Amino acid sequence: MAPKPPLAVLVAVVTFFIMMGLVVIALFWWLRESLVKTRRDWRLKIEIDSEEEKGCVELQAETLQQRLEAQLTLQQTLDSENNDRESKVKEVIRSQTREMQELKQELRQAGPSL
Repeated sequence: MAPKPPLAVLVAVVTFFIMMGLVVIALFWWLRESLVKTRRDWRLKIEIDSEEEKGCVELQAETLQQRLEAQLTLQQTLDSENNDRESKVKEVIRSQTREMQELKQELRQAGPSL
């Protein structure tokens, strides 16, 4: 039979393997925490990015709304000006038509005397 190693050697070997086991457990624990933290950071980054995108979209929507309101105001102003011009042109046409009718009537009345 082989001689038995001294008790101190056995204690040292067992202690070594226990320590190695604790180191492996500590490494896995650290890796797990690191992955959890990374995942949490990515989630926060995604949430922040989505909030920024929402803010940009809302800002773009506000800008578009303001542009539409400005265009609508401009269109209403132009329509009003066009209506004013149109009514003035119609009035001029009416007055000229009246003048022509008056001139025709004067010509008819003056015609037999000419």
